[in-house]
Amino acid sequence: MNVVPCDLESVLKSDTLRYQFLAGANDPVLFVKYFLGEKVNYYLNEIERIHPETGEVVIGHPKQRQWLRQAVNCQEGILKAGSRSGKTFVTALMHLWFLFYRKRPTTSVFYGDYSKRFQSINCAPSLKQAKLVKDEIIGLVNDSPFLTSIGFIKHISDGQQPFIETCFNSIIWFQATVQKGRFILGLYLDIATLDESASEYALEHLRMKILNVRGTEVSGRKFFISTPQGEGESAGQGAIYFRKIWNELKERRLKKDNSVAIAEFSQFDNPVNPPEVIKANMVNMTQAQIREEIYGKFANYGSTFFAGNYLDLAIEKGERHTCFFPVDDPITGFCLPEAGTHPDFPYLPKGGPGAQFFTGVDVAGDTNADSTVLTTLQFIDRELRIVAFERISKTPLFDQDGVIERVRRRLNQFPGELYYDATALAGQYLKEAIEKELDPKEVLLCTPINSTKKPFRHNKHNHKTLMLSNLAGIIEKAKLVIPYSEEDKLKQLKTELRFYKLDDRGLPTDCVMSLALAAYAWKRRESNDKYVEDEEATTYLMDRVA
Repeated sequence: MNVVPCDLESVLKSDTLRYQFLAGANDPVLFVKYFLGEKVNYYLNEIERIHPETGEVVIGHPKQRQWLRQAVNCQEGILKAGSRSGKTFVTALMHLWFLFYRKRPTTSVFYGDYSKRFQSINCAPSLKQAKLVKDEIIGLVNDSPFLTSIGFIKHISDGQQPFIETCFNSIIWFQATVQKGRFILGLYLDIATLDESASEYALEHLRMKILNVRGTEVSGRKFFISTPQGEGESAGQGAIYFRKIWNELKERRLKKDNSVAIAEFSQFDNPVNPPEVIKANMVNMTQAQIREEIYGKFANYGSTFFAGNYLDLAIEKGERHTCFFPVDDPITGFCLPEAGTHPDFPYLPKGGPGAQFFTGVDVAGDTNADSTVLTTLQFIDRELRIVAFERISKTPLFDQDGVIERVRRRLNQFPGELYYDATALAGQYLKEAIEKELDPKEVLLCTPINSTKKPFRHNKHNHKTLMLSNLAGIIEKAKLVIPYSEEDKLKQLKTELRFYKLDDRGLPTDCVMSLALAAYAWKRRESNDKYVEDEEATTYLMDRVA
């Protein structure tokens, strides 16, 4: 663009504004510099600032500048990035640039039609995810004195089909890609971005049958943005096709095809993230998780979730340790103390009452297949040792009396935090029984976990995935100790761990989930969702104080 459009002459009144407008039209980074607020420039441009948490001097996101300069001049692009690496922010900047500068060409058959104006869209598997970019765009406009003064945002709709309409006769929609993108039909899209593309099972259909067709009459640019979601047997259809698109566009880019753009972000590229916090969160992650979540690279989890050689190491380390297997007295029904426990503390393993114990309870929801499992871990010598294990098969769904008695007994024997699965109906009955039957002090130690809800705002995983990932990290870091048993009473646990898959339909998972709940209780012992070890947490906090 070399000339200011005639309809903007009244808006760009000074020569300085006209120069800045033309400069930003050819470089989106200059558009951010001249027309957006100071806060945005700190995050993006090469302006030094003091980090509010670490106190270090940091400079804006270099990969975001590179992606913007490529993306605004290409036809198709793909952005592969880790979590918390700046995907949503740069997507909002890209859409804002298009809304500010681009108009549908006068040669288009849809030019001048109010319902077929220049249109862009941000899609995601869920509407909540798609609307994150909407909130970012509104925040960027509100922080910009210039855009606010000209009334850039003309109308905002927050209904079932949210959109933002601008004073430049452009509009951006926000939509979920449910039912293979049926709600995108009818929109002739100049720009389309698909957020969390690797989580979209119908990604190939959306690209080939929806977006390509919707964009044939207009510019029809497409951008696929996501964190990788595995490869091979561990990945879904969307993740596999996302990798295929990456390889395709990467090959075209290597052949000097400037119509495509590719970029790769990591958490360390984002100046908002303190490196100490990133490294602390990596402590209990597996190598595959670190590749995906931190560095935004493809990772193969394999056909099974827990690495077999690390399980062998956990079993080997447990040869010199014993486990407490509760035995019910056939006459009284009370638990009998195991022979060989410490004489001063007959119900506790060696370590006394000052030891840290974490218990996980997975309650049976089906009388035929499921089992109620109670697993207790002891954190000692920087290891998590299984010190008590109890598996009760065929517990009736509505009869929680036996489970309550076992929970009370476990808290008396191994005082500490107890996490239980309250997702299904049986878990809800257990929650009601715990609140009714146990003492208030014991109730405070029991935490219900709903495995279908997200634990906190910025984590895209649900509780179940987060707990299993935490357990996989503990096993891979050689922290777990599976004790020895002559009768091999932990055989069911070891079998489930060895053959567990992410797609666990039809597989026995009670022992694995009980162990994952106990490990999750240990992970959250700081009660602030920051999962760092004691020594590393102390060092980090001392550095912050200094």
